[in-house]
Amino acid sequence: MTAVSVLIPLWLVWTAGVLIPGPNFLAVTHAAASLFAVAVPQGAPQWITVAAFGLIVGTAWGWYSLCGIMASHHRVTASYKRFRTVLKRGAGADFVGFGAALALDSREF
Repeated sequence: MTAVSVLIPLWLVWTAGVLIPGPNFLAVTHAAASLFAVAVPQGAPQWITVAAFGLIVGTAWGWYSLCGIMASHHRVTASYKRFRTVLKRGAGADFVGFGAALALDSREF
């Protein structure tokens, strides 16, 4: 069996990634809503709201682009494959520790 190379224009891939809703889109939406609630005071001028929205979208776009570019590099993927177990165990330990801290917190809410 031979591999078939399919060339898809970059603009089409980017457009599909932006237009198709997914977890990243929801994360950005929730982050934007929480940042608006905290950072933009009630009665603020319209330009502040537009600027804040632009900063949030630009930051999210830049972050996800950087993550995608870095994760697709062969050295990064090789390093991840080498340290995958250690990274997953470390992240699991962090979550367990955070959960234990929350469970043992004596303050009442």
